[in-house]
Amino acid sequence: MEAVDYADHIEPGKCVPLVAEMDDEDLMITEFTNDYYYPQAAQRAIDRREDAYPPVPFYDWVQNQYLTDKNVKITKIEI
Repeated sequence: MEAVDYADHIEPGKCVPLVAEMDDEDLMITEFTNDYYYPQAAQRAIDRREDAYPPVPFYDWVQNQYLTDKNVKITKIEI
């Protein structure tokens, strides 16, 4: 699964590309090393597999991630 997280609570306009993939029994999360300020640029980073940190298991990533916000709103979009 690919996602672009809008992280305005971190920095106005910031978009964080993420990739989630199964590796055997573990859900692995990949974060990219660069900052992006437009959703299109963040999506291109995913599409082009730009520089990224090594994937980490979700259960490790979620304990150290910085993207959630107590006021976050999630909107489902149909593709």
